[in-house]
Amino acid sequence: SIGTNGFHWCPDNLVKIFGEIRLYLHLQFLWRPNGLYVEPLYQGGSTGTLGLDGYFERLKAINVKPRPCLNSSPSWIVEQHGGDVDCKPILKNADPLKPESYKDIAELFFNFAARYGKVKVDHSRLKVDTELRWGSQNEIKSGLDLCDSVECLNEQWSWWTERFTPEEYAVCYSMCYDGHEGLFPNCGVKNADPDFQLWMGGMSEMNTHHMDRFLKHLKEIRVDGDIIEVVNFHHYSNSGNTEDYLPKQWIKGCSPEQDQIEMRLQRMIDWRNHNQPNAKLAFSEFGFDTNPNGQSWQKANLKDQSNWLARTYLLSLSKEIDHLFMFNLIDEPNWESGSLFASCGLCSSEHTGARPKLSYNLIKSIITELNKYEFVKDISIGKFRVLVLSNKSSVKYYYCHTEKSGSARINGMKLQFEERPKVFRIIKAIGHTRNKGNSGSKEPIIKKSW
Repeated sequence: SIGTNGFHWCPDNLVKIFGEIRLYLHLQFLWRPNGLYVEPLYQGGSTGTLGLDGYFERLKAINVKPRPCLNSSPSWIVEQHGGDVDCKPILKNADPLKPESYKDIAELFFNFAARYGKVKVDHSRLKVDTELRWGSQNEIKSGLDLCDSVECLNEQWSWWTERFTPEEYAVCYSMCYDGHEGLFPNCGVKNADPDFQLWMGGMSEMNTHHMDRFLKHLKEIRVDGDIIEVVNFHHYSNSGNTEDYLPKQWIKGCSPEQDQIEMRLQRMIDWRNHNQPNAKLAFSEFGFDTNPNGQSWQKANLKDQSNWLARTYLLSLSKEIDHLFMFNLIDEPNWESGSLFASCGLCSSEHTGARPKLSYNLIKSIITELNKYEFVKDISIGKFRVLVLSNKSSVKYYYCHTEKSGSARINGMKLQFEERPKVFRIIKAIGHTRNKGNSGSKEPIIKKSW
């Protein structure tokens, strides 16, 4: 599924082209000592969205799945850690390897699934903060059937700092999954709705070594350790990347082909197939800054951003990655600073009118063309890339060159290649061909192109 990262204040008319939105929700927005504070939100509300109930209802009306990423830590825990919002979501002196240390955060995941999942949970088990704020009061609700998954934090282990060890995160994940196998009954999403999915937090790199340790510890601390439902990872194509997991030196954004993105994705696919074959794969952050000024290490011009994002989506789909989310739908309010990831949007910032960039229009076209089509095979020749997709009535050929323009004959078709992906469609039901010159070779009749 083609999705995007975003916030609940992103305009609906921009969100609606996507199948799903990975929605950043800071825990300070919605979790208080007395429970959920979501309608309205305790913090982070906007004139467009004061609360999550109404926002999720709007997403459902436009057929976009919310994939909430609950991240950072609650405000009272942040205060104990000197204001560090990226601290572990546990009290300052708690042991990060003990399940009970994560009781506060696991209660949030239970209550979130109870409210937005399909199962109606006894209200006596729920925690909702009913303090009057913003002229409104939260109500206890359950079984709203507005969401079916939630992500357990974000970038829990990263190459620039060790927020969690993989072992610590395994304990946290176990608590947020099912209250550590039911030891804490009002904790974890599965104790509210057995069908509600808990996604791993997105890893900051495609690091299978950390995944090995994470899975090993899950199996050591649980009877059932095979509980990873979605293997979730981030990666930014940069000319300073090496074949290893970590960027040795960030320089500037580069094409997914230069970055060997298919090799990197295959590494994650192989790990999943060998270790957790029933798990889905989510490539939940990739992107490029477009502000030419400032100190971002991930810059690209508008044309390259558009082409490279489109090709990352297409190459990832050809590897059958289940969920794809570029970063980010709109630029940050401070996009002019030139800070890292501040100008990664498909559109300009909210304060500048959220105007679509070249990339938004190209991704929109790809989503339209891919509707109800499935990847069949890759028939590329070197840097002339051609992907074949099909439905019951026709075949589509997505094609591009990784570096330049040029023409080539592939699969009987003479194609004019550019760095921008293009598509040809052939109607299978007709099946007519035309002779090409005196050679007797046949070429399919192209019925549609853009």
